[in-house]
Amino acid sequence: MKKIFTLAACAALCTGSMWADIKIGDTSYEKMSDAVAAVTADQVITVSGTVTIDKRLRNDNAVVTIKGEPGAVINYAASLSVPFVVAKQGLVISDVTLEVDGEGNPSTALFEFGGGTSSLTNVTFNNISTTAANGIIQIKGSGKVTLDNCTFSNCSGVDNVGLCKMGGNKALTLVGDINGFSLMIEKNNHAIVASDLAEATPAIKIYALAATDGNVLVSGTTDLSKFDIVCAEGLKAVAGDADIVCRDASYTPDYLATIGETGYMSWQGAWDAATVTQEPNAIETITVNVLKDVEITARYINANKNSNAAFEGAGEGVKFTYTNGNKTQTMFESNSGATTKFTNITFESADERTQNALSSQGMLILDNCDLSTYSTTQNHLFVKDNGSATLTASNLPRVALGKKGHLNLGAGCEIETINIEINEAGVYPCIFVGDAFNAVDLTFGDVTDMTAVLGKTLISGTTDATKFTLPEGLEYELVANEANDGLMFSDNQSGVESVIVEDADAPVEYFNLQGVRVANPDNGVYIRRQGNKVEKVVL
Repeated sequence: MKKIFTLAACAALCTGSMWADIKIGDTSYEKMSDAVAAVTADQVITVSGTVTIDKRLRNDNAVVTIKGEPGAVINYAASLSVPFVVAKQGLVISDVTLEVDGEGNPSTALFEFGGGTSSLTNVTFNNISTTAANGIIQIKGSGKVTLDNCTFSNCSGVDNVGLCKMGGNKALTLVGDINGFSLMIEKNNHAIVASDLAEATPAIKIYALAATDGNVLVSGTTDLSKFDIVCAEGLKAVAGDADIVCRDASYTPDYLATIGETGYMSWQGAWDAATVTQEPNAIETITVNVLKDVEITARYINANKNSNAAFEGAGEGVKFTYTNGNKTQTMFESNSGATTKFTNITFESADERTQNALSSQGMLILDNCDLSTYSTTQNHLFVKDNGSATLTASNLPRVALGKKGHLNLGAGCEIETINIEINEAGVYPCIFVGDAFNAVDLTFGDVTDMTAVLGKTLISGTTDATKFTLPEGLEYELVANEANDGLMFSDNQSGVESVIVEDADAPVEYFNLQGVRVANPDNGVYIRRQGNKVEKVVL
């Protein structure tokens, strides 16, 4: 039995694979080199188990596609020189772990991409420490490579090179989550592409020692937090309009906005960085400090669940000017599940609009904001069904509330009109008044029959009906509710109305908070009327 096992083991070692399977369709191969030589552009090499590369792999006639089954590992001897060479067509590898077979540190790159378009997706590089001057991945000539959701676990390269040496402009694209990665940008005026880079843990180390003042280093993002960039002495990496750029160390960026220490030259970049989806149990406010006036050219919708974005105008405030050519589009919307806050900002339009300025179906907060110069035929704020808005020290001429909407009014608000949607089933929004504010006209669209909401609290937090003016001719009025903490509608015809009585000796009448006359009031809160004087009393 011992002799049989030894022979089987020797046979497996000779084929270059142990406990492994290499297939193209239904055809199995003993060696990876045989499969690579045989594969065509429309075929896929599938590997399972642990496959050992027996010699350098190269196919100049077709794009080679290798896909790993769950748990697949491809390893190679440290002494094998450049196991993967891509000179013309391209190489596509996904769902595998790459590692060194046995001990030793490779002295050459694992991949040499000299041409074609290649990609590595869901690939883990495990325990590879190279002494190669080209790193683990070398990109040269016309080679283009995309790393998509790749992890470099316990891997290391030489100083000032790291794990990848990129020799072509935009030859490397980073997508998804990239962990443990580092690279060298070999030449002046060359950049990597990272517009779709999601996360980088830790920050990606970039050696850009050949770059000069003004060179783009990272294209497609201005998020410096994802990178640790080393420039030559006297230079530094800064956020440009849409990219990360090499600048003189004395350069002061003219940022439009900042989030912490990260600067943004464009409004789109700042908005995208702030309005991100967060985990429900770990929601944090992402605060954007807006440093100067912004021209808003398109509609912006915060539609991400559990997003909590705050935009604060610096100094005495900033101005947002809406120049969107489509006049029927709202400027900002906060959708269900999202919280959007604006502080110290003036909103204005370049011309008259035909849609609401702001809308909320989630949570919208305005603090010290001014929309008085925003020209629209609609509303300056529309709180949709189940939406919420909180206003403090803000000027909004016209506000509309959808049924089940919530409006919280704080101190210093200046609102001319609030239009309230009430339906026949008695579904209505709620207004909460926390502090003093200017008097407001209430309108109700075409609704004149308030029977469905009689006795229901429409406005909470105040019993001062003088703060609200009702439409002329409406046969209802606002009175204190039974709990004496809000206002509700009462039918004028029930007897609680502001009738001026000239006779100072008019009889005293009492009504309960529902507007019903009470002949012999007992202990409780009542409306007392005598002549032209109406007041709420406690007996």
